[in-house]
Amino acid sequence: MPIGWRAIGVTAAKAALKPAIAGLKTQLARREALEAAGQISMASEPEINEAIKLISEDETSLPRFVAARAKKLLSDIPDVFADREVRLWLQRDDVRQLVASSARAAIAAQSYENERRIAAMSFAEALEEDLWWGEFVFDVAVAFVALSVKGRMNAGQRAVLDNLTFQNAQISERQERLGDQITDVAELVSNIVVQPADAVRALIEPVIERDDRLRSMIDPSRPDRLLRLAKRVESGDLRAAEQDVRIKLYRTTAAALCREKRPDEAEHWIEAARSAGANDLDPDIARLEIAQGNFDRALEFLRDRRDCLSVMLTAEAINKRGHPSAGLEYIRKTISPTSMTGWALATYASWLMEERRVG
Repeated sequence: MPIGWRAIGVTAAKAALKPAIAGLKTQLARREALEAAGQISMASEPEINEAIKLISEDETSLPRFVAARAKKLLSDIPDVFADREVRLWLQRDDVRQLVASSARAAIAAQSYENERRIAAMSFAEALEEDLWWGEFVFDVAVAFVALSVKGRMNAGQRAVLDNLTFQNAQISERQERLGDQITDVAELVSNIVVQPADAVRALIEPVIERDDRLRSMIDPSRPDRLLRLAKRVESGDLRAAEQDVRIKLYRTTAAALCREKRPDEAEHWIEAARSAGANDLDPDIARLEIAQGNFDRALEFLRDRRDCLSVMLTAEAINKRGHPSAGLEYIRKTISPTSMTGWALATYASWLMEERRVG
């Protein structure tokens, strides 16, 4: 996916809600007359399909009558659908069916939680994105289709709908959470059915791999992002995670917290990894000791270990004891560059540059 929604963050999330969606706030906030849902004459299949086409297909590929409507509504189509990969996902038959059935439910003020859950998992797998963003995109698609259909209803139907709510103001509430910089994504999914183990693996493993590749880069949001995911695995909708995935995530979360000097929080996740069945946690404990300033204690846990991670942690402990040259020398004597990971090489290079700058 091109640089877009998650990277741009809050600004993009707000920009994604164009006037048509922003206009939902007053409509979605109403909490009355749910029993009137049965009086609504549901939209025909062509009307719903036309609305879905507007957000999923390029104007040049739309039928002529739909294209003409697109020109009129172009300014009301949320920017989130400008992403080509999002449009391709919406073109899938299974996704269109989910959007269509959810739009009908939204119009009738009924829940579509199951459809949202399935769609979010599909989105996460297809675009390698997080579940919360898949839910957000799906909700905006459903709201757009529902409002488009509602706009073509007669006055009597609209009068009934004006007394209904779309899923307890779900879109409005999600917009506000995003506007608050997504401080607790877990709230968005706290009541969702537990995800299946294979889907959980497909979500978590790319996150861990990406963190491993990019951990030498400064990213203040990384610990909290991993922390939210770990909490969902520990006691939330991702608790079906298998043992190896669970252990990897807990250890990765603990390491990220240690690097940000948050050892008290990291300790919990090391113990969680132990409880999940992790056998060798000596490097993790050593990293924790380094973060707490217990360098001699850290070296005890790393004694006689020659794997890349342990060598780098040993050098870090020596370095922080006030002997950076000794730490660099230990690396040179103990491990060859061909046995070092990309992260280790980058770290070694930065220490070497620092030593030369100070020297």
